Amino acid sequence: MTFHDDFWVGCVLAVTLGCGSNGDKNPSATGGDGGGSGATAGSEAGGTSGDTAGGSGTSTGGSSHGGSGVGGGGGKTIGVGGTSGTSAGAAGAGAAGAGAAGAGTCTNAFGTPELIVADTPGVLRQCLTVTGDDLELFYEERRDGAAHVMVMKRSDRNAAFGAATELDSSIWSWCTPVEDPSLDVSDDGLRLYLTCVDTDTPNGDGGYTSSAIRVADRPTRAAEFSLNPTAFGIGNVSLSVSQDELTAFWSDFSESVTPRSVMATRASKTEPFGSLVPIPGLQDNVRNPELANDALHLFGSIELSDKMYGVVMFTRTTPSASFAPVTAADLAVEHPVDTVDDPNTSTLEGTSDYSPTVSGDCSSLYFMRRTVTSGASPTSEIFVAKR
Repeated sequence: MTFHDDFWVGCVLAVTLGCGSNGDKNPSATGGDGGGSGATAGSEAGGTSGDTAGGSGTSTGGSSHGGSGVGGGGGKTIGVGGTSGTSAGAAGAGAAGAGAAGAGTCTNAFGTPELIVADTPGVLRQCLTVTGDDLELFYEERRDGAAHVMVMKRSDRNAAFGAATELDSSIWSWCTPVEDPSLDVSDDGLRLYLTCVDTDTPNGDGGYTSSAIRVADRPTRAAEFSLNPTAFGIGNVSLSVSQDELTAFWSDFSESVTPRSVMATRASKTEPFGSLVPIPGLQDNVRNPELANDALHLFGSIELSDKMYGVVMFTRTTPSASFAPVTAADLAVEHPVDTVDDPNTSTLEGTSDYSPTVSGDCSSLYFMRRTVTSGASPTSEIFVAKR
C-alpha cells in the first residue's frame, strides 16, 4: 500500500455502512463494505473501579467494546472525509469480571491474527463486542434474511471459546425486519445496549434515521437477558458504550451515507444519553472507534490507500486531548494487500478488517475480516490478534 507524507490517502466508499447496512441484508451482495462504531471511553471523572470477581476475591480489568461489522462487497470511492473534534471524557480502568488482568497501556504490537470463527456460506458476522474479562464474545449473525445475536463463552481466557449459542430474539423484537440490531455489551456482561436502524430507506437528508437506544439486562452472567422497556436516548448505527456506561459512541449516518464519528454522555446510568458531539480528533468515516482502557489509544477501521479498510490505533497525549491523525506505523493488524479494481464492474475485490474490540488489558484484539472475490460469495471470519 502507499502512503502520502506518512498518512493514508483514503477515500470514502459510496455505500458503506456499519451494522445493519443494505449490503448486510444479503451476504453475497457486492454493494459496499463498512464497519460500525465500537468505542469506549469513560467520563471526565474517570471510570468506575473494578469489582471483585465472584468466588475468586480478586478484582479484574475492564474492557472497551466494539460493535459492528460490514456487509456486501467493495464499492467505488467518491471523495475524502473531513475532520472534526471536541473535548471528550477519559476512560477509567477496572471493571467486574473474572479472568482478565488489570488494564495496561495499549500498543499496536499485536502478533499474527488467529482464526477463531471460520466463514460459513450465506452467513455474515458483524458487531463484535467482548466482556471485560475476555470470557464472552457477542456478535450479530445475519442469515436467512434475519438477524441473530450470538455469544461464545469460556471459563479461562487462555482456552478456546465454546460453540456459539443464540440469544433469545425477544431482546431485539422491537426491530423491524429491515433493521439489524447494533449491540455492545457492558464490561460486567450484565447489559446489552442496542439500536435498530433502517438502512433500506434514506431520509430527507440522504442518510438513515436514528433509533432509540434500548438495553437488555440480566441479574447474573448465568441468567438470560430481558429487554428493558425504557429508551435511553437516540443513537444510530454501531452503538457502543464506555466502561462506566455514561458515554455512548456510534457511527452517525443520520445526515449522510458518510458517517460522522460521534459520542453522547449522561450523568448516570438511569438517565438517557444527551446530544451527540464529535469524538475529539477523529475524521469522518472512521468505523468502530474503540477506546482502550488507558484512555490514550483508540482502535478503529479506516479506508486505506488500497481502497480496503484496515484496523488502526489512534493516539493522544492525555485523556482530554484530541487524537492525532494516524500514520503508517499505526496499523494495528497487518493488512493483506490484495485489492483488484475492475473498471468494468461495480465490485472492488480485496480484504478489509472491521469491528475491532479489545480486551480490558489490551492484550487481545478481536476483529472481523471480510474478503470479496470475483465469482464467489464474500466471506466473513472472526480473528483475534494477541500481544
